[in-house]
Amino acid sequence: MRAISCLFLLLSAGEGFSAWLTNAGIARIDITPSYSVPLSGYGNRTRMSDGVEQRIWAKALAFNPGTDDVAVLLTVDNCGVPFHVRREVLRRLKKIKPERFAILSSHTHSAPMLKGVLENIYSRDLTKEERTAIDR
Repeated sequence: MRAISCLFLLLSAGEGFSAWLTNAGIARIDITPSYSVPLSGYGNRTRMSDGVEQRIWAKALAFNPGTDDVAVLLTVDNCGVPFHVRREVLRRLKKIKPERFAILSSHTHSAPMLKGVLENIYSRDLTKEERTAIDR
């Protein structure tokens, strides 16, 4: 939904963005873990996940005006994305300038906890099992 909202903003911006819209692409990938994980969002959780009710996704919207100025919006069904993940994605993309890349989180309360995001939400130290699942 966020990607569609951004597209409408570009469309309403006028003729200056027509070149960007000529060469646009979208993609998505299921990022639902296949194993039990600690979930972010509620501090009163006392155990790791025990099943999947709804898949979670990463979705990308890329624009290229025909130059080297490719811009990418990446949305992730999660409570937040730490900087080290952004840095790694940019490293793998190689040709995307950091100022032309944004990650947006949907702020769901039932997605995996990531290292560096809300690690203190449970008001206790994470167990070794929880840390192993987060790192995985």
